[in-house]
Amino acid sequence: MRRASPGRDLGAASPAIDSPLKMGHQSRDRQVPRRAMRTRAPRRQAPVGIPAALWRRVAAAPHRLLMLDYDGTLAPFRTDRAAARAQPATLARLRALSEARGTTLAIVSGRPLAELARLIGIPGLHMIGEHGWEERRPGRRPIRHRLVPASRAALARAAAAASGHGWGLRVERKRTGLVLHTRGLPAARARALEAEARRAWAPEAGDGVLMLAPTAGGIELRAPQRTKGTAARSLIAAAPEGTLAVFVGDDHTDEDAFAVVRGSGFGVRVGAGRRASLAVARLADCDAVAEFLGRWLRLRDA
Repeated sequence: MRRASPGRDLGAASPAIDSPLKMGHQSRDRQVPRRAMRTRAPRRQAPVGIPAALWRRVAAAPHRLLMLDYDGTLAPFRTDRAAARAQPATLARLRALSEARGTTLAIVSGRPLAELARLIGIPGLHMIGEHGWEERRPGRRPIRHRLVPASRAALARAAAAASGHGWGLRVERKRTGLVLHTRGLPAARARALEAEARRAWAPEAGDGVLMLAPTAGGIELRAPQRTKGTAARSLIAAAPEGTLAVFVGDDHTDEDAFAVVRGSGFGVRVGAGRRASLAVARLADCDAVAEFLGRWLRLRDA
């Protein structure tokens, strides 16, 4: 593996990090402590790199839960979303981690499961799609959580509004949401389209049946009952006692998961820029994520 550049220092020194909350004697289906679920520390811009104190926590953990977003984390963004693929080295490390005895690995994405399976191509990998509405566990049939009728009706009305505005193929229709993709457009045009979508879709998000939020390269209208945070909470609850939970992601939607893992681990944001985050560490780009996975694999009993 090539050596990390200064901008991708995976073991940089950092101020001491608070130790994780100790978890009591609980069964595999235990609930995450409510204090951990609701804790919202002030957002800040984390320095680039994984501090040595965090690597020590990872190395010392009796078991590890590693959760990763896909777009912008494992695979670089592409205007053509079907072309957003992870590098072979990244896929090889994911495959190795999926077979590791000391780490439980899960991909948590806003994409539908079928797309994730096609893009990643690793049989038996634990994957969660559409922000927690779909899940495929190793050796089990996929789960599709039921969408409430009011949300289905609101999404149908929002889709009709999108057709009326002529956004065409820039609108992605998912079972539990709609996304207007503006990636590849000039910045001013992208902002204008997102503002237009916000006005058109706002009536459907006013009563809590749907939520409207920015996403990387667009704006999304989706059912709010499940998020990457609820997905992370479920994975933590099912993990062995004492598991260290780490969530790695780049998007605004990953902040829900960063909030959840604070009680039993930490979040890592991917990307440049000055966006404040609940994550306590940061990796520069997808290449740095690949290096991070390689270092994780080198841990004893990874």
